[in-house]
Amino acid sequence: AFVVALRFVEGLYRSAVFGLQRQVWYNVVNGVLATLRNVGAVLVLAFVSPTIGAFFLWQALVSALSVLVIASGVYTALPRAPAPAAFSVAALSDVWRFARGMTVITLLSLLLTQVDKVLLSRLLTLEAFGYYALAATVAGALYLLIAPITTALHPHLVSLVARGDKAGVIEAYHRAAQAVTIVTLPAALLIAIYGEGAVFAWSGDVKLAREAGPILAALALGNVLNGLMHIPYQLQLAHGWTSLTIKINVVAVALLVPAIVWVVPLYGALGAAWVWIVLNAGYVLVGVPLMHRRLLPEELWRWYVRDTGLPALGAGAGLALLSAFKPTDLTSRPAWLLFLGGAFLMALLGAAAAIPDLRVRAMASMHRWLAP
Repeated sequence: AFVVALRFVEGLYRSAVFGLQRQVWYNVVNGVLATLRNVGAVLVLAFVSPTIGAFFLWQALVSALSVLVIASGVYTALPRAPAPAAFSVAALSDVWRFARGMTVITLLSLLLTQVDKVLLSRLLTLEAFGYYALAATVAGALYLLIAPITTALHPHLVSLVARGDKAGVIEAYHRAAQAVTIVTLPAALLIAIYGEGAVFAWSGDVKLAREAGPILAALALGNVLNGLMHIPYQLQLAHGWTSLTIKINVVAVALLVPAIVWVVPLYGALGAAWVWIVLNAGYVLVGVPLMHRRLLPEELWRWYVRDTGLPALGAGAGLALLSAFKPTDLTSRPAWLLFLGGAFLMALLGAAAAIPDLRVRAMASMHRWLAP
């Protein structure tokens, strides 16, 4: 309980660091603290006391140190206050509506991401549910690629919106959307097309690849569609607008539960994965236009075409170039690892080359580099 309380306080200071846009400083500090937290725990268990008590005592000490270090970084970076800090009801009332909206969004998001597993644990056999859970865990790794972009983008977008810099908002919005597309689409398309090979290359288990591969492929497509919505969502939050996401998520939860109950008895775990695809396709096809109708209405088709559509075509073209070299069966893990690595690189290059804005910036950088 003490560790949880300290981590909660640390989270407040961490958010302040992000708000101050000192992510690089935080990453360095967090790397040191995480190493101390985990490697130190191993050393304590190995050489001091191999007990649960010793483990959590070490965690508590490192958590206390983390709070002190990150808090000192926050107060060092903050400008000097004109008056001593004091409790303010007005400060809470200013953010109450937004905080309430964020709480509802968090609860609905939890339902959306977990209700399928709750239902499938009842509707599927234990073995089939295990395959689905494994595929969901692997496909969820795509979100790890998106989190650094959204973490860095959000305070920058808030700053631009607060200053009324519409041109800056547009530029930051499209650059971030393109970054998310480049880092997620090549990986997602690779898994979607070669799901069985990806599972085999990772596990070496042919049966696991046959059973979990198709589910992984479908969940990867659903997750990448969901991931494309992260930047439009950050734009909404930067404007303090939470109601649209709440309404869309309420509809999504209302549709997801009966869809899973109806589809899974007919098509199994793969049917549930396809429900996830259809649900997130609705986000992209319905949610994005609704958001752009209020925020940046003139930028809708640029998001569809230049930020997502063209990179998707480029990634697909890159994968097609290497399709002839795909291993013919699930026998050699090194062959699959080599093929998947090369295919991912080609898809990544294809996605990046297909974005006009990125090509212009790359050519300008090359010109500056080559100029005498």
